[in-house]
Amino acid sequence: MRRPGLIPVGLALVAALALTLWSAYPAAAELRVLRPKGAYPFFLVLREEGDEVAQAFLRTPTGTYPLREVEGLRLAAMSQAQSREDQDRKDDLLWKLTFLPASEKEQGVQIWFGHLTALPKLWVVAAPVGPTQWDTMTTTLRVPRGTAVYVSPQVPSYGKLPVYEGKSALTFVYSIRLTPQGPAFVPVREVYRQLAEHQDTLRRGEYEPLKRLAYQRQMEDYLGIAQGKTPSLDALRSFTWKKLLSVEWRP
Repeated sequence: MRRPGLIPVGLALVAALALTLWSAYPAAAELRVLRPKGAYPFFLVLREEGDEVAQAFLRTPTGTYPLREVEGLRLAAMSQAQSREDQDRKDDLLWKLTFLPASEKEQGVQIWFGHLTALPKLWVVAAPVGPTQWDTMTTTLRVPRGTAVYVSPQVPSYGKLPVYEGKSALTFVYSIRLTPQGPAFVPVREVYRQLAEHQDTLRRGEYEPLKRLAYQRQMEDYLGIAQGKTPSLDALRSFTWKKLLSVEWRP
């Protein structure tokens, strides 16, 4: 029985990648092809050994590129958001894939794809992820169309306060949108109004003095953003994204 997410490898480009991988690793048989929903001209091919990614390749109209950042990890989640950023009649795309390690003590990675259809252009960005208190909460954030959220693996180091991370930390959340320069942290006031409310509730129940103070600073950050103010330097420094690739091609 084929696992969820596995599709027949029938396209010529996918078949070429499959033959290359199978010839190099004849005993490793399982390929998974990932595509965002919609008519977008790129896809990701994963060669998996068990649940772990052994190799990953991104196929675009400009060529094939390895994604070594996800090797040794497992695909845990996938989501997307669409918008009309470049004002043509096609939906632009934010596509988020989360890859996690076997051990919860280690960090995983999110791969963000941003695609503008009018140019067309594609960006690929990597961001660290880890277990946080958000994982155990049933809270649902209401976000505008075209907006996604990135849950940082830590609370920003406000001043000389300790850096809190892990399952017991309510870490900073960044609203992400697609811009002419690719996926980016774009403060969305309504999102941060909701985050400030959640932060206040958790802050009131925190008895560790320094952690409570860190939550207070984070809540003040959220409230300021909700009022249209610039995020703190601590929050901006904690936003550690790495651009992996940007390519464009003729329509």
